[in-house]
Amino acid sequence: MQSENTLDALATNVTGICMNVDFPDKNNTWIIDLGATSHICRSKTMYNSYSPIQNSNVLLPNSTKVKVEGIGGIKLNDDIFLHSVLHIPNFRFNLLSLLTIINENCFKFVLNTNSCILQGLKTLRKIGIAKQHQRLLLFDFPKSDLNSVCNKICNSVTYDTWHQRLGHVPTFVYRLIANKTHLSAIDSSFHCSTCNLEKQNRLPFINRNNFSANSFDLIHADIWGPFRESTYDGYRYFLTLVDDMSRFTWIYLLKNKSECINIIPQFYAYVENQFQSNIKTFRSDNAKELAFKEYFSKKGIMHQFSCVERPQQNSVMERKHLHILNIARGLMFKFNVPLNIWGDFVKTTVFLMNRTPSPILNGKSPYELLYNKLPNYSSFRAFGTLCYASTPLSNRHKFIPRATVDVFINYSQGYKGYKLLDLSNNQVFISRDVRFYEHIFPFKRTPTAAISEDTITPDITPNLVNPNHEPEIDVDIDLPTSTPHSSNLQPLLSVRIPLLQYYSRLFESHTHFICQISENFEPQTYNQAIKHKHWRQAIEDEIAAKEVNNTWTIQPLPPEKKPISCKWLFKLKLNSDGKVAKHKAQLVARGFTQQYGLDFQETFSLVAKITTLRVLLALAASKN
Repeated sequence: MQSENTLDALATNVTGICMNVDFPDKNNTWIIDLGATSHICRSKTMYNSYSPIQNSNVLLPNSTKVKVEGIGGIKLNDDIFLHSVLHIPNFRFNLLSLLTIINENCFKFVLNTNSCILQGLKTLRKIGIAKQHQRLLLFDFPKSDLNSVCNKICNSVTYDTWHQRLGHVPTFVYRLIANKTHLSAIDSSFHCSTCNLEKQNRLPFINRNNFSANSFDLIHADIWGPFRESTYDGYRYFLTLVDDMSRFTWIYLLKNKSECINIIPQFYAYVENQFQSNIKTFRSDNAKELAFKEYFSKKGIMHQFSCVERPQQNSVMERKHLHILNIARGLMFKFNVPLNIWGDFVKTTVFLMNRTPSPILNGKSPYELLYNKLPNYSSFRAFGTLCYASTPLSNRHKFIPRATVDVFINYSQGYKGYKLLDLSNNQVFISRDVRFYEHIFPFKRTPTAAISEDTITPDITPNLVNPNHEPEIDVDIDLPTSTPHSSNLQPLLSVRIPLLQYYSRLFESHTHFICQISENFEPQTYNQAIKHKHWRQAIEDEIAAKEVNNTWTIQPLPPEKKPISCKWLFKLKLNSDGKVAKHKAQLVARGFTQQYGLDFQETFSLVAKITTLRVLLALAASKN
């Protein structure tokens, strides 16, 4: 068999022994040919990716020309993906080139008396079996377990929407996902300016990309922060943990760095319980919060440190944080979400990264390597999109709205639901019954909208309805799909009103009180206070009072100990009319500079309990 008017890569030779043979199931029957150089398929519905070809023919052994309609890729099952398969509708069978499939995959072909077995080259696992039928080898392979309903849903969504759902992944990464499930074809004219804004960076240093042999042989750790603006629930840091073998990432939001002292032991217990494995090596920088010398010695964990000012030695974490912040910036720039929910779009970013295939992982995602199964892409939704969540049945009457207007902000960990922000009361909650409108983004400014200096976007400070303070476990979610409908929603704006306009509405006594407060001065530092006579007197009175009460005793500083510094606090005590009653100065110890587990292990209180007093009085009475 020879082809005409086409590329040399499409040329193929095949024996003519099977031209007159018929099969009951022609679409799912594949014949193995040792002489063919290309695969041939007769059904267009079997292709995962497809490109039409013009003016191309194949010459059969009986001198008949058959037209080639196109070329593409076909996924037979989870192990076999055929590339460059010719589409010939007039062909009577599907042809499988043995040389091509062995050269493109790590397979080997074992010939037996009545059958032939296709095995993995390294694992020797049976991929499929070929049996003789009328002097031909018919290939029988295990059927793929892909859900046809899920594939149909994924294929009905446009490439633009999938690009937003997957966190603005590159086209080659999208092709890797499309090879595993049925997604829409890539639009060659599609352009995304957000990708350039989020990923423009300097050239990276050379990385060897060495991987551990097994999961949890090596865990990379690092703390990011503090960020200048905390989240709506008070977080300013996040701890990142990465498995070296699978590159799977866990993230924990922190209010203080000292919270790591509880998270690391909890993570070790999580690995032990969920994966029946143990952490062998822990790699981090020289942060004191990650120095678990006693705990790691007890567990037999080797702790590796990077040298001072050499972040390249902890390159996995440096690149991971760069990747996380690139995608998080893209989500923020694209959808204009409030900055104080940065914790949610950082966790959404990590959720997407764990389920995104990577070239350094041989086209697999971290989720596939860790859990040995494909993630459920049909449950993905675009971040920051408009959605409607059904109201709870409790406290609902006949005339209350049946849904709330919300914004999707995160995938809920540990729940089969979505994390939403209610636009009416700024509350964060989790719901399963959600209808999405992925072409509408409430926080996104329209290009034609004129926004003056007197208008600002709303300050969203959500109230957490369903708090969860336990360590988060990354689980896959399986949610129902929804069909979007057209709608229109303008960005929410509010007007800035000067405070001076309210002074005329106050009573005279209140106005006098405000003026007295504005006139008086409260120093913030000791140097500011000593410049004023009243505050110097207040400082002297405070020191005299502490000396009279024997508040302290002078002692030498123990070796290898750090003293706790002090700070002066100054406060005005006012009468009801706003006049100054007293200048109050207080000398306080800055005890918050010490961290539990690093500077001290135990705490105690100087306040005696009533039970202790009763015991003391009983002993005194019994001893006369």
